[in-house]
Amino acid sequence: MSVGFYLLGQLRIPQLEPTGFLRRIEDWIAVNAAELEPTTRQAFINEKPSVFALLHPAGEEVEICLADPNHLTVSANTSTVGPAYHIYLSDLLHRWTKEFSIEWQQFGPDDDTTFGDEADYFFTGNKSSVYEHMESWLKALTGGFFDGTLDLDPKNIALCMPMNVHFEADSLAITQLGPRHEEWIRLMSEGRLYQGEFYPWFEVGLTAEYYRGRALAQMWSEIRWRKPINDYEERKVKSTLRSLEAAYRMNPELDLPWNEWNELIELMGNSAPAFVRERVTGPGQIGYRRGRARISFLDIGRLKLKVPSARLNRTKMVRCHHLILRAKFGLRHTRFRRMILK
Repeated sequence: MSVGFYLLGQLRIPQLEPTGFLRRIEDWIAVNAAELEPTTRQAFINEKPSVFALLHPAGEEVEICLADPNHLTVSANTSTVGPAYHIYLSDLLHRWTKEFSIEWQQFGPDDDTTFGDEADYFFTGNKSSVYEHMESWLKALTGGFFDGTLDLDPKNIALCMPMNVHFEADSLAITQLGPRHEEWIRLMSEGRLYQGEFYPWFEVGLTAEYYRGRALAQMWSEIRWRKPINDYEERKVKSTLRSLEAAYRMNPELDLPWNEWNELIELMGNSAPAFVRERVTGPGQIGYRRGRARISFLDIGRLKLKVPSARLNRTKMVRCHHLILRAKFGLRHTRFRRMILK
């Protein structure tokens, strides 16, 4: 289970050229959500032309599907990022209404449909409802470690993490903001910890805390902690540095990962400014990719490959996947997808 929404919109103007219409959506997202550094791509959902938009490093792709010339659907799981993300994304979609002449369809509790907002915000604007639903979901998720739902014996149980790459750490659970031990999980399940320790985007707005959470999510899962060897890795480092700079600019007193900030700057071949260097206390510790990871091929079976998680860049990893699968299964073509434990 997760928290999110699945919305149905009626287009006042039929769209008979899907590619051009979806390109307009991509362009609109690039401009109107620029501060989130979004990436988009066009693909298909059940043979229907669609746009997939990634708006946060801790999030899943938002799926925007042109179901027919008169209707589109929008699907998003927001509980991997947090209540503020749910609110931001809902408000962003409402801004579409005039630009794309969309009328969002609202259904009642007695309607037999899967459409709706599980946090009861999109049609009500009730922010407290989002926080209540997210709190209940998080308590249920972490409570599963103690009510028999999850086994406490295995380590590194992934919570809201990509399932095709499983990181390793000396902990019971792996989360977007770092490994967590049993006591932390217990306290969170009892509502005794600040939920911002789990959700990368907890407080509403593009605040200093937002940029810190974004940077931490990138540091833990995306950064390979070596000098970038291609454009993809360099973009990730630069994006993380922009988030850290924004957080400091907005709140110089905020506690930031100074050791890792200094390390990233040095990996780019530069010297950190004095306000960063004077706060460095030792080598960086943040980052699952400092260790090892299991790469799982979930679409075709339970083949797993354990490699140093920083060793392969994105292009080489995909090529490696194809070579292994062809050798083991005799496959000429392979396809991969990113999955999330909800």
